[in-house]
Amino acid sequence: MFGVNRLVLLIAVVFAGCGLFNFKYKVADLNSQAQELEREITRIQCDVKILSAELRYLTAPKRLQRLANRHMILDKTEVNRLFSLSEFKTRLNGRAHTVRVDPLQNLLVKVSAPKPKKLSATDARGQ
Repeated sequence: MFGVNRLVLLIAVVFAGCGLFNFKYKVADLNSQAQELEREITRIQCDVKILSAELRYLTAPKRLQRLANRHMILDKTEVNRLFSLSEFKTRLNGRAHTVRVDPLQNLLVKVSAPKPKKLSATDARGQ
């Protein structure tokens, strides 16, 4: 009986040793995954700080005002250009939709390219 108890105890110790060995490596694997996640979290937090600084710069009121003054050409609205919604519907239904002309088109028409000179027979030969 004493031999059977030793055998059972030996098998239990081997299983416990294998279990602890397996548990140790699983814990080490989980620790390396946790460290990788912490590095990624740190990198993402750094990216968020950079992006929030860029957003603060891009949406700064002084910068937006400067850009609006430079790129938006706004005139004061004249009173005679204001009308009610019903008047708008009447104007819209009363006339055909107009197509806006490209301002660059008008500019290109005004600026004509110089006409090429006609080459004489001596110019064509290079003399």
